[in-house]
Amino acid sequence: MPRRRGGCGWAAVEMPRSDAPALSPRVSDKPHVVELPNGYVVSDERPRIDMGFVHASLADAYWAEGRPAWLTERSWSNCLCFGVYAPDEKQSGFARVLTDYALRAHVGDVFVHPAARGLGLGKALIAAILGHPELATVTHWTLTTADAHELYARYGFRASKTDADWMTLVRQPWVGDDAGR
Repeated sequence: MPRRRGGCGWAAVEMPRSDAPALSPRVSDKPHVVELPNGYVVSDERPRIDMGFVHASLADAYWAEGRPAWLTERSWSNCLCFGVYAPDEKQSGFARVLTDYALRAHVGDVFVHPAARGLGLGKALIAAILGHPELATVTHWTLTTADAHELYARYGFRASKTDADWMTLVRQPWVGDDAGR
């Protein structure tokens, strides 16, 4: 029986300790790779990400201007990161998803290098994120953008009525006990 203790008009419950190991947010260590018809690839393989390329690209982005490299890398540490790679393996784009891998996710730092724009890579990147098997149960998605509303609207995101840069996507709840596993 948990022991109750407390004060100030509320009771704190001391929960029994569990010997179970802490759960990793990711269900699988297997990489998720989407091969595109034009030879490009979208992948969540973190070792493939060229941090120098991403930081240099973000330095020119209006939302990350002036952000130091160490802070950018720290922001990625608890995110599911995606890279877009050309047939020659050169990185061409990036996005990160801050998520609990269950119900909520925030998409950020999305970009495609100017030399690779016009090839449908931004669309492929968003489709790969929304189709990632470990994010299958996520029902509430958010992101902010000042200039790509049309892209995200194609995937069901809607602008907030109170903040035009804030967009949300609400998907149907998961079906079955093992959805997303």
